[in-house]
Amino acid sequence: MNQPVPKPDDPVLIERENELIAKTGGALNPSFEGKAATAAEIVNRDIPAALKDIAEALDAARDFLPAENHEALRLTLELKSLGTNGGYPLLSRVAHSLVRIFTDPRAATNFPKPLAAAHIDAIRAILRDKVMGENHPVGLILATELEKQSEAWIAS
Repeated sequence: MNQPVPKPDDPVLIERENELIAKTGGALNPSFEGKAATAAEIVNRDIPAALKDIAEALDAARDFLPAENHEALRLTLELKSLGTNGGYPLLSRVAHSLVRIFTDPRAATNFPKPLAAAHIDAIRAILRDKVMGENHPVGLILATELEKQSEAWIAS
């Protein structure tokens, strides 16, 4: 009758009925896996086209920098995230370097337009020449040099 009161250190297991199957209408249909794989394939096929479109929009925004920093930052963040997913990790590195410039507090008053332009040109070149992977010799040198120049500007 008298059960011991659990000590605060003793874990308490609370079991609940699994309501997920009832809420979803039963077990998942096996065809969903195939549909999900097809959708992922379509998205992966579309990433290079999306990267190209975003890079072109960023290139168009370069003439209005630093006034259009917010739009350019948004585009650069998209490139950064899609770059790695699309097989362009060096593009993501260059975009990250550019993001650091855009988000530096001094960018509003002392924007390094030539350095930003070099990043945008590098992004377009990486896409144009399909510089995929992390170890492309020219792409690696380019990304590393832009990162160094960004670091130098930020540190100055």
